[in-house]
Amino acid sequence: MIDHLGISVSDFDASKAFYDQAMAPLGASLLYMVPEEYTGGAKV
Repeated sequence: MIDHLGISVSDFDASKAFYDQAMAPLGASLLYMVPEEYTGGAKV
């Protein structure tokens, strides 16, 4: 089980779409995104 994963990327939306598709065959999915107002505007 992957509990936390952090990878710096230049295009967050494209990377999120890629990892959503890549992890789907393993039955893994995104469970939570920290709201940007809690991260100073960073997408996490």
